[in-house]
This record gives sequence, C-alpha cells and structure tokens, in this order.
Amino acid sequence: MAYRGRITALAAAIGLSGGAALYGLWPEESGLLRASAGALLFAAVSIPVGWWLGRKYDRLARLAVMDPLTGVYNRRFVENGFVKLAARAGKQRKRMAVLLIDVNDFKQVNDSHGHAKGDAAIREVAAALRHSAERGEIVARWGGDEFMVICPYADDKAVAVFSRKVRDRLEHASLRTGFRLAVSAGVASYPADGARLSQLAQLADERMYADKQSGKRHKAEEESLQEAQAQ
Repeated sequence: MAYRGRITALAAAIGLSGGAALYGLWPEESGLLRASAGALLFAAVSIPVGWWLGRKYDRLARLAVMDPLTGVYNRRFVENGFVKLAARAGKQRKRMAVLLIDVNDFKQVNDSHGHAKGDAAIREVAAALRHSAERGEIVARWGGDEFMVICPYADDKAVAVFSRKVRDRLEHASLRTGFRLAVSAGVASYPADGARLSQLAQLADERMYADKQSGKRHKAEEESLQEAQAQ
C-alpha cells in the first residue's frame, strides 16, 4: 500500500489527539478550558508531524524496493516476492516465465560515450521494459546492466511478443540517443524449469549467454558480407 505509513501515522496522531481531548473533559487539576486548549494544541502539532513521519516512512519503504537509477524494482524486491508469486501461481495452476535481459556491448557504450551515457542507456532499457509490461509483468534491475522480468504467463508466443515490443522500443531509443541499444535475453519457465528463483535465474542466464553469442556471430556474418560487397 503506497500510503500505508501516512495513514498509520495520521491515525495514531488522531487517536492521541482524541485521547487528549477526552482527558480535557475530566481534568484533575486544570480547568476545562485550559485542558481543552491543550488538547487542540496537541492535535495541531501531532497531526502534521504524524503526516510528515508517515511520508518519510512511505519514501523509505519505496526506496527499499526500487532501483534509484531506473525507477524499476530492485533485486531484493524480486527475491523476497517470488515465493509469494510462485505460491499464487501454484494455487491457480498457472505458469510463469522468468526473463533475464542483458544490455549488449554496454562496456563499449561506457568506454566510447562515458559513464553518464552508460547510465542513460540503462535508464532507456528500463523504460523500454517498463512500457512494454502491459500484462502484469514485473520489471526489476537484477544488477549492473542486467534486468529480470517475471511474466504471469509462460507460453512462447506471449514471451516473444513482449521481447519484440522491447526491441522495437530500443530501436527507436537508439535513433533518439545516438548510440546503439540492443539486448540479449534468456527465458526459464516456472515450474517446468525449476521451483526456486535461483534455479530459474541460472538457467535463464545460460540461455541469455547463448543468445548473446548467437547475436555476435550474426553480427560478424553481416559485417563480413558487407565488406565482401564493398570490394
């Protein structure tokens, strides 16, 4: 709940203020007017302070599960939440797909354009993933230039559609930013490929590496063909 801290703190402040007001109705030593004025003063101070403390709590709670650079979820959120997602999928007899996505030639972007551009590239990839998540997919930064996407489905066609949308958005982002943005991806299916996130992540990582190597071979073949045609 996004406003849990604010609501809790505000409720506590109102409760304390109400208690102070009731105390004012049965003063022991002070007069009724003085006690009631004190209760109103207490409410005037405690409610704004409670709201402020609640906002601080909500902000800290959000920072604990969000990646500060990209605005998507962080690895901790996925690792802590996967057990619940898997339990829900098991009860509903549904499958899930875990995608591990890596930015191609990210070191080259950093070396050629600087770390600021490297950060911009990471944000662009995160934005492409987030805007492509139209069916309840959970997007998280797994670490460095790697992202994880948990899809509430596992059929190959739906995964391919999601991947195609991401790549299309990255092609447009490449034209806008001036440097090439492309990714490699590996997919593992729950529960067919494993029941634990660590198992699925390892398998998805292996398949992502194979996809990256295949992409490099394809790129090398294209470059060789272009050189041959130029001669």
